[in-house]
Amino acid sequence: MNLLFLTGLFFIGLIAIIVEFFVPAAGLIGIIGGGSIIGSVVMAYLDYGILTGSAFLLGALILTPLMIMFYFRIFPKTIIGKKLILNTNQSHE
Repeated sequence: MNLLFLTGLFFIGLIAIIVEFFVPAAGLIGIIGGGSIIGSVVMAYLDYGILTGSAFLLGALILTPLMIMFYFRIFPKTIIGKKLILNTNQSHE
């Protein structure tokens, strides 16, 4: 496989995991995203050896949580985030 293809597959998986938070698909999009990340790591090990495979694995272990944290930090400041998130408190009455 081409290294650019594997990198694209990896980032498509990251995007699919973020989309899963907002699209009610019963976990299907998240499973596909996780599968594409795992697939890119496995194919990197098989096609390019232990060094590149380990780099993809390390990237998956670091970038996936960082992208999710970064997205949830930025999302409330976007136009869509401002419309979806309630900014006022409700009274008990």
